[in-house]
Order: sequence, then structure tokens, then C-alpha cells
Amino acid sequence: MFADRNTPRSYVVKQPTQEQLWACLARCLLFDEPAIKWTKLLAQVAKLIKNGPTDIADEPLPAQQQMFCDVFGGNEDKLPPRIFNIVLALEDIDRFEDSCFFNWYLSSVAEANSSVRSVPLCDGLVKQLGLSKGAAIWLEHAYWTVPDWSAALSEGPWNDDSLAGFVADCLNPHLSAEESCETVLAMRETFRSLLKRGRKALPSSFQPELILLVEGVTEAILIPRFAKLLSADLDALVIIACGGANQLLRKYIALVDITPLPICCLIDKDADEQIAMVQQIHRPDKDAIHVWREGEIEDALGIDILLRYLNLFLSENGASSPVSLGEMASRGSHSVDLDRLWRARGLGDFDKVGFARYVADHIVAEEIPQQVRQLIGTLKGLAGVRNHDRR
Repeated sequence: MFADRNTPRSYVVKQPTQEQLWACLARCLLFDEPAIKWTKLLAQVAKLIKNGPTDIADEPLPAQQQMFCDVFGGNEDKLPPRIFNIVLALEDIDRFEDSCFFNWYLSSVAEANSSVRSVPLCDGLVKQLGLSKGAAIWLEHAYWTVPDWSAALSEGPWNDDSLAGFVADCLNPHLSAEESCETVLAMRETFRSLLKRGRKALPSSFQPELILLVEGVTEAILIPRFAKLLSADLDALVIIACGGANQLLRKYIALVDITPLPICCLIDKDADEQIAMVQQIHRPDKDAIHVWREGEIEDALGIDILLRYLNLFLSENGASSPVSLGEMASRGSHSVDLDRLWRARGLGDFDKVGFARYVADHIVAEEIPQQVRQLIGTLKGLAGVRNHDRR
């Protein structure tokens, strides 16, 4: 059951504020590799434990679980939060490879010589759903480490957050339910139905179905806007800005080993080495590579469209002299031109992020370049693969 907060401990627990509790709940809802998610949650626990272990992560898993519940746990008489936590674990199992859970099991349980506390409910789900050993341990872990999800049913700083509303809507129909496999599966159906209906209002980092890796922040700003203008159903697309081609390759190598979700890599054409590496390891039945032909994403805009938005953006930044076509001297990427033009007008380096946001706020569907449309089509195709391949 939940941790008994009245049991004497060798450490002192500082009661979390509502903001700290919501930070914990929000962390539980993010798309994160299981081991990384638990490590980050333990870091939040450590901030509210006094006179405790030097490093909570070095403690046996049951002790880690106990401290988590002492700080963030709910009331053991409230069943729906525990069931909701198990449903979340099942969704993790749907979005991460079995190896993630088995590796987490080896590092967090087996190597620490921790005893595994068998749970009849979890045993029943494992048998019914045919889960792996690592996944079974993650499910049991979810049973023992339940944050106070019932907070979403009360007043707090989370009231205007769509995720808190989602949690409340999942809990409400099952407030009088009994602890059973049937209750878990019924809440999972509620969970998935609500997710499908409310997808547009929820952040893409919550229960994504598709991953797009991009080199920079500008792509992460513009592509969701382009997809919306083209009426593409990509609300479950999570975009990760990697900070360059090398970092994109590293992120892709990490992701292909841990998630069955389809991944699309958007890479600039000059990243020959990284493109070749991605091509060698990509999963042809799930993943895609889109090589950007025209420098960076803003370079794909027609020159007339680019100049119009540049000059509107310039005027909003206090520059009186517009950019003319003759000043755009470089071929391919316009980054060098734009830095030069911005400095000449006393504005320092070109604000790529600010310009991307400006374009995203003002562009219309007819101005979206063909290459972007091709990318959106690729993403829609990958989303279809995921829907067909769902566990």
C-alpha cells in the first residue's frame, strides 16, 4: 500500500508545498526513460529529506520507494490514485522497450540485493498482458510509489493546467472502484479515450506517439505551426531540439535502443557524416530521415516571403531601413547575410529564435514551402505506422 507517514523514520521529511507537489506530479507525466524519470524524482525527494542518506539513489529500492511516499505519497485509503499510477506504468511499458525496464531492474533491484515485494494485482496484470520481467518490476514499482494524484481533485496551482484536468477526469469515474485487474484495465480505457478526445489541449511531451529530432530551436518553433496550418493531425508529435547535427545523432542512437515509437530525423544537407550514420542504424519499418536541402528551415521560404517577414520583424525591432533583395548576397543559407544586416542596423546578431516565433505567428498556409509539406507528409505516414503497431 502507500507509505505510512506516521511510521518513525531516521530522517525528517519537510512537507512539500503545493508547487513542489505539482512539480513532482508533472515530472511523472513527462515522456522520460524510466531510469531517468526515477532519478529525477529522487532528486526532488532529496530536497525535502533532512538528516537522511547522503545519496538516496544508493539506498535499496524499497528504501527509495519509502522516502518517495513519505514526501509525495497520498492516503492509502484512496484507491484511484494507485490505480492511475499503475495505468501510467502500463503506458510507459507501451512506449519504451523491454530492455529499459530490465536494465532498470538490474541497476535498481538486482545489484542492490533488494527484495522484490510481490503484488497480487501486478502479478495478475503481468499474466494477463504477457509482460516481461523488467516491465513487471516497473509495474510493481508503480504500485509502491504513488504520488498524491488526488491533489488534482482539489484546489491548487494546478487548476488551470490541462494535465491536472486530465488526471482528475481519469480519477473521477473510478472513485468507488475496487482493486482489481478489471479496474486497472477500465481506467486505462478511460485514460486512452480521454487522451484521444483531448489530445489537442495537452502538451506533446505527454504520451507522445511520434518523435521528431531537429538540430535547432527554430525548427521546433516553426514545424508545429506549419502542421497546424496544414491541418495535419500531429498533436502527439514531440519535437526535440538537439543543438546541432552531432547531438542529433547521439540522441537518435540513444532513442532507437529505448523506444518503439517512430522517429524522424531532420538534418541539414551539409551534415554528411551524421546522415550516413543515421542511415546505417535507422529502423526502416519505423523511422525516417529528412535531409533539409535549403540551408536552414527559414531558407526554404520563398525569397519574397522571407523578405516581407524580415522587414516586418525589423520594423518591430526599431529598424527604419528595410532589407532589399540586392542585400541578400549569399547562396544557400542566409544566416551570414542576416547577421551582417542586423549588425549594420545596430541590432547585434540576428535573432533567429525571435524571427522564427514571428513567422510562426503570422505565416499562412499558402506560404508554407513544398519541402515543409513533404516533411509533414512523412510525419503523418510515421504516425500511421505507430497507430498500426500499437501494443
